[in-house]
Amino acid sequence: MTSTTQAPKTLSPFSSGWFILLLLVVVLLWIIDWQQSLYFPLYQNLQPLLQLEQIDKLDVYEVLLFPSILLACVLYYCAFVMRASNSALLLLLTLVLAAAATWWQAKSHAQWLPVIEFAFSALSGWWFGLCERLHQKPLKRLIDEHQQWGLETVRQLQEGQRLNRAWQRLQLLNFDRDVLQQGYELAEACERKRDYALAKTIYQRLSQGRGYGDSKQKLQKLDSVVSKTPSLAGTVAMDQTLLMPADGLQPPTLGRYRVENILGKGAMGVVYRGIDPAINREVAIKTLSLSAEFEDDEQQMARERFFREAETAGKLNHPNIVTIYDVGEEQDLAFIAMDLLTGVPLDQHIKKDTLLPPPLVYQLMVQVASGLSYAHQKGVVHRDIKPGNLIYDDEKQAVIITDFGIAHLTDHSKTRTGAILGSPFYMSPEQVQGKKVDGRSDIFSLGITFYQMLTGTLPFKGDSLATVALNITTKKHEPVRKIRADLPASASRIINKALQKEADKRYQSIEEFKDALINALKRDFRANPFN
Repeated sequence: MTSTTQAPKTLSPFSSGWFILLLLVVVLLWIIDWQQSLYFPLYQNLQPLLQLEQIDKLDVYEVLLFPSILLACVLYYCAFVMRASNSALLLLLTLVLAAAATWWQAKSHAQWLPVIEFAFSALSGWWFGLCERLHQKPLKRLIDEHQQWGLETVRQLQEGQRLNRAWQRLQLLNFDRDVLQQGYELAEACERKRDYALAKTIYQRLSQGRGYGDSKQKLQKLDSVVSKTPSLAGTVAMDQTLLMPADGLQPPTLGRYRVENILGKGAMGVVYRGIDPAINREVAIKTLSLSAEFEDDEQQMARERFFREAETAGKLNHPNIVTIYDVGEEQDLAFIAMDLLTGVPLDQHIKKDTLLPPPLVYQLMVQVASGLSYAHQKGVVHRDIKPGNLIYDDEKQAVIITDFGIAHLTDHSKTRTGAILGSPFYMSPEQVQGKKVDGRSDIFSLGITFYQMLTGTLPFKGDSLATVALNITTKKHEPVRKIRADLPASASRIINKALQKEADKRYQSIEEFKDALINALKRDFRANPFN
């Protein structure tokens, strides 16, 4: 349980009673006739020093006593807030000026100024202010400690991404320079986490008066961002794309990764280029909006499945499988941080005018089969093999498999109903029928990919999900050599076996599929697989 008791933010010069005592002492100047008994004898003793035979009071002598009260209050406050040496110098300067004015008035007009009363008031104010300062010294130490503890608490809350709680705690502190700087850093953290409403609130506080830093400019830019996107819930735009702010605002972050720009958009989310600031490494960040893709009662199950699948895929370590660095979730936006790959998806080479040479297609399919074989040995089924998930680097003559485990999550997405999102064209019959799948499902999907990479067309088509599903489960594909007669017989043989409707009639392992590709590569093209 947290205490609601708050420590005072600053010291008060009126909390210990010394100021009241000062007022009482000064008022005594008016109640008791000190002038006749004390001050005038002193003035008379000063006359010989001035070499004056006759000297009288100033006509407005009593009126000038009023400023002495104000002087006492000013010296009291200065002694309280300033260093003792500085306030003592101010007191000395005040006394010197009062003495000089009195000397001049006496020599010029033979009249006394109430210098002794002024001196008494000044000394009283300075002395009682100093007493108040010393009296509150232990309290000042407590306030300073409270300020430092509060700042440390804010930093810890900010590091833990509890930004609202950090702002609430920060408002309990005295807004000195350190607190203003921490508030500025907190506002920038809110920008990075796309909580623009809270960032705006903090900048409004920092902009009061002269404004701290460029908080006023930041506030204007935030007003522009929010006005352009009124439906923004502080984080994600309506198309599930992170808001990329204008110049001058902090770039958004996901987890510890700073989002730089958008790499592309898929059916289930957006892929961003990001930076891991800890080691300055570029990463690709694939996102999935759980709230947009799943019903409320399915979100928790989908969340658990997402992290389980991503954790499993993150353990895969193979040259033909993308490296996954991290997985996380922020405000219903799940993300996977993975290696930023060079190259292009193979779906850019599935049209007849962009097809790759058949020997290269065989080589790439061998690499994909090698990666899948490793994954299957680890108990991981991809479930969504297709050209769009295979990244081809022409310089390295290599292909990398991406998006392990995502298909299993998205199979249950509410966007699957009544819409073809691309992947259904590559589904195996058991996937279409909702049956349990194993590695032989990936073999069927790779067979479709192989077919399309060689011919520039899909083996199973349809203008609706139902038609595609029906063709996958019941229709025989058009022979590959009928579409492209220059292909070797091995292409038909391998594809026919991979696209068997019954899983027991296909290759029983991806390794067997891979061996068939390698044998055909050696026999038909006199080539060995790439290392």
